[in-house]
This record gives sequence, C-alpha cells and structure tokens, in this order.
Amino acid sequence: MWGRGGSVDGTMLRRSRSAPLAAALVVAVLQAVVAPVAADASPTVTTGKDDYFANEVVDMYGAGFEAGQPYGVVVVRPDGSAVLYASSDDGQHGEQLCYDADASDGTDCYQTVTADNSGAWANLYQLNGVSGEYRINVYDAAGTLTATATFLDAASLRLTGTDGLPHTPMADAENLGTVQQTVPLSVTCPSGLTFGGTNFGTTETIDWSIAYFIGPTDDGPTLQPLTTFEPTGGTISAASPSACIGMTIDTSTLTVGQTYHGILVVTTAEAGGRSRQLKYHFRFTVDAPPRTPPETGAGTIGFWHNNNGQAIIKGDATTKKSCNATTWLRQFKPFQDLSSKATCTQVASYVSNVISNATGSPMNTMLKAQMLATALNVYFSTPGLGGNQIGAPVPIGGIVIDLTMICENSPCSSGYQDASGSFGGATSMTVIQMLVFQNSVANGGGGVWYGNNGSLQEDAKDSFDAINNESALTP
Repeated sequence: MWGRGGSVDGTMLRRSRSAPLAAALVVAVLQAVVAPVAADASPTVTTGKDDYFANEVVDMYGAGFEAGQPYGVVVVRPDGSAVLYASSDDGQHGEQLCYDADASDGTDCYQTVTADNSGAWANLYQLNGVSGEYRINVYDAAGTLTATATFLDAASLRLTGTDGLPHTPMADAENLGTVQQTVPLSVTCPSGLTFGGTNFGTTETIDWSIAYFIGPTDDGPTLQPLTTFEPTGGTISAASPSACIGMTIDTSTLTVGQTYHGILVVTTAEAGGRSRQLKYHFRFTVDAPPRTPPETGAGTIGFWHNNNGQAIIKGDATTKKSCNATTWLRQFKPFQDLSSKATCTQVASYVSNVISNATGSPMNTMLKAQMLATALNVYFSTPGLGGNQIGAPVPIGGIVIDLTMICENSPCSSGYQDASGSFGGATSMTVIQMLVFQNSVANGGGGVWYGNNGSLQEDAKDSFDAINNESALTP
C-alpha cells in the first residue's frame, strides 16, 4: 500500500513527469530477489534532534535493517495525514507531490530508502509549518511496520495586543490611547496582551518570559524602569495554550504631550535548546494630569430657593431693621432693584422671586439668578460678612477661578468652554472680582447686561453656575 513513486538511496523525493513508470520501477525493485543480510539488531529509526523549526528539513537515520533491502518511510503529520513536497532553495517547501488524509495505518504517500551493507540508511523530510508531534513509520516490502519514532515541529506561536491582533512592525504599533499624567497606563487581563500557541505536541511545553526590546528608535530605556508585567513569564502547552499578560506603566514622570513608543519581546525556552522571540509594538500619549474642582461648600440656586437657604438669609443680622445682606447685595448693579431698606425676610423673598423668574428667556434672568447665588455664597462663607453659615472651608470670595475652563451646563455635561471674553479677556479672577466686574457691564437691576448680548450673558451665567455647583476649576 505504501508505494506511489519515491526516492531511492535516501534522496529527497522530487516531482517526475513519469510517475507511473517510477512506480513500476519501485514495485519491480520490491519484488526483486535480493539475498538478504541478517540484521544484527532490531531496526530503529532516529532523528537528528527531537524538535525542529517550522519549514526545517528533518534528518532521519535508520539502523539494524536488512542490508540491501528497500523500505518505505512514511511521515505521519500531527493531524494523521501524510504529505510530501519537493525540496526548495528558498527555505520553504516546494511543490506538493502527494497527499493522504489518513496515513496512520499505511499510505502510498511515502519515500523509499535502501539499507546499506551495514543495515543503515539516511533520509530527509521537508516540513511545511504544521506544528505538533510527527511519527515516522518504516515499512518493509511486505508492508509490515518494522520501526517507528517521533519528533516535534514546534508549536506555532503568536503574541497579540489588546485588540487580539499582532503588532510586529513599529508602523503598525497598537495605539493604547491617551493617559493622563499621574494616572498609570494599565492594560489588565483578561483584556491584556496574549501570548499563545497552536498545534502543540502531546508532551510539548514552552517556557516564556517578557521584557522590553531596546531598539534605536523606541522609548524602551525610559519606559523599562517604569513598567511592571503580571505575570513576567510562565509555561504554555496543549493543556494551557495561552497566557494573558497585564502591563502597568507609571506615567508620573513622563512628559505631557509626548507620544511614547515601546517594543516588548516574549522570549521562549523550548525543547532541544530552541529559543524564539516574538515582538509587540505599542504607543501612547501622555496628557495633562486631571484637574479637580475644589470643594468650596457653595450652594446652588436651588439651595438658596429652598427652606435651608431661605432660613439662612432670614437669620442674617440687621442694622436699624435693615438686613445686612441688603447692603451687600445692592453694591452690585444687577441687584439694585432690591429696596435699600429691605428686611431679611424681604431679601429672602427677593432671592426666591429672582430664582423663580430665571427662565433663560431673556438670558439675563438666568445670569441674574446665578450671580445672586454666587453673591450669597460669598457673603455667607465669610466670617466678616454674613458669617460662615454654609460650612465653607475658606471664604469663597477669595478663590481664583480659571475663566478659560468653564463648564458648559454644569456639572460639565457638555465639556469646557473659554468664558474669558465675558470678563474683559481676563484668564482668571477671584470670585469677588467676577462679581464686581458685572458693575461695568450691567445697569441697575440688570435690565441691560452685556448690551443684551446673549452669548456673553450665557458665558457669564455658566461661570457663576460653575461656582455654585462646585465645578469651577482653579488655575
């Protein structure tokens, strides 16, 4: 069964235009009467090493066979098939010469060898990248299995990024995004890097370790001491064919605005002293550290409209029956429609009405309500004014606000905007300075404000709103 053309004297099988004739010649050889020479020992077949690289040529050696006798050499691949390729000079296999899907019990896809006078023979077999355990079966002319041996074609290995794809060249480096300085870049399992293999031999195990590969154009020297891996190495096999690798990079000392490139390399330790390296390229950009608004204790317009805020206003000190908050508020032009002799109860009612009338059309009604809440926050957080009635950690009037980073629709649901144009182009001001500035752009009572420019009014409104919602940033 194992005859369908082949090589003689251990030379590599190559394609022939006279395959039927070659087959006939082989049959004739097998049927020829050859005076057998008894073997000194049981036939054996061995290979030059236990494990081969993909597409390597396997060297195999027979001993103890009948001198002068032909034998069929069948190499059974890990999937049970047999295939023969012509040899090639490019390090890969040549054309396919024969294929049998099931060669476990014999096949006509084989190579022919003839034992020399000492009962020995040598042969070569071209691998084609199918990894796993191979079996060599040697048959005599009667089709009897006379010797067998195994060898390995190393498992196919793969190192992939968080997207499940390999990133081997730097031009294809995986973009891990933008990370804020002081917030570590973290790639965690099960979504981390993956090192794994396929087509393992039955007993094949591969030890591995990961480290930086330091190249001429990457940032490995900078990133290496800042990086930790979890795990740093391990073992994969048919039972456990892959490993997830987590990576954390401390970004606190990296430069804001810079993009960093790194190359990681997994190095293996395999049977027969084999070692392979698989590379992974990545990049990321460092952004400015996060900015957290200070907790000021400020109250929103809702707070000053509800019972708690109203009670604080009504409880303010008076001078000659006039509420002290009246004098404070009337120094700002938009609130000069408040009676100069208003009692604390009347001030509370004024605040409630202003907030209730804040509809957004026209915009200065919303601006007036938000500015009023800010003025009350300043007054009732300052010991020398209304006293610290709201439990503010510091007087709110002295806090400096970054006017170039003002929340749109506090608390920042729509991102940040530059509101400096509503404050004369100043990039920052204290809260009390922001309140006083309104005297230069509003008339008494706030009926005309910013020349009734809705855009400027809205930016100013958002600025006071951010202060009242504790979402305003400091420079």
